[in-house]
Amino acid sequence: MAKLILSAFSDEYADGLQEQCKALNDFGIGYMEIRGVDGKNVSALSKAEVKKAKEAKQYLS
Repeated sequence: MAKLILSAFSDEYADGLQEQCKALNDFGIGYMEIRGVDGKNVSALSKAEVKKAKEAKQYLS
């Protein structure tokens, strides 16, 4: 049987990245499609903001 990996657009749940990660954990979803971080589109993030976003993976289980 094929393995299904469930992911979500978590920015539709909350603007803040930590809140997004918490919601995914609460729903048992271990992967996310990042489109927005703290209300900002990922294409507009600075290098420092990208680094901070990468550190948020610690909040996903």
